[in-house]
Amino acid sequence: MKRVVLAAFLCAMAAFAIFDFVATLATCQQPNTEEHKQSAEKSCGFADSLTYRAGENITEWIDRRHDVVTAAATVVIAFFTIALWRATDRVWDAGERQLDHLAETAERQLRAYVFPIEAKLTKFNVGDVPECLVVAYNSGQTPAYRLTHVTRFALANFPLTEPLPECRASQATSKTNIAAQGKIDKFGAAHWPLSEAAAIRLGKGQAVIYVYGRIDFIDAFGHPRWVKYRYMTGGEVGFHKEGRLAVCNEGNETSEDDATQ
Repeated sequence: MKRVVLAAFLCAMAAFAIFDFVATLATCQQPNTEEHKQSAEKSCGFADSLTYRAGENITEWIDRRHDVVTAAATVVIAFFTIALWRATDRVWDAGERQLDHLAETAERQLRAYVFPIEAKLTKFNVGDVPECLVVAYNSGQTPAYRLTHVTRFALANFPLTEPLPECRASQATSKTNIAAQGKIDKFGAAHWPLSEAAAIRLGKGQAVIYVYGRIDFIDAFGHPRWVKYRYMTGGEVGFHKEGRLAVCNEGNETSEDDATQ
């Protein structure tokens, strides 16, 4: 609103100056009568216009108060310098925030995303030691480096009454890399054979076999990432004799969970 009022005031001043000059010039160019000639000789020219006289008076006033005007001009220049510095600083900060946002967006779009996409039991008959296959897939646009993958089995009562033993990257026996859009298979085995009693309890939903694990890797931007997953058969999802595993409602976490909450 203040800018509109100031612009209107400046436009009005400019319009008055132009009108005054044109009116004075018209008086000079149209001396139709003798009286007009005499009046024109006295008042003709821009030097006799109101605008010129106002400017001349202002100049004289400035000359008489030279020191005061100089000090006031210095203060005004200092004020505008500070205002310009603050505006420039805000623009710089906005630019920095924009660059950070663009860098973060580019990283999110390009970095590796490694998750298990398939899990199943490959041996689950009575008397067999259960084995599993977990397929991890990198859906990102850049490789995942120094990847470790730990998989564990657990046979427990359902519902679960105590936490499962933790998976740690230090338990991994090897490291590898996954290219963008690449897959890697992980095979695991339990440390116990499947008994007939356990198979019956699995079929009744009283027991559950958990296949769970942890994937750790370094993305192309040097940031460590990890993913925890948990699959199950038995319990509330039923025991699937073809070896299919269901994703658990709990136990699935990533290193980004805290950042996105």
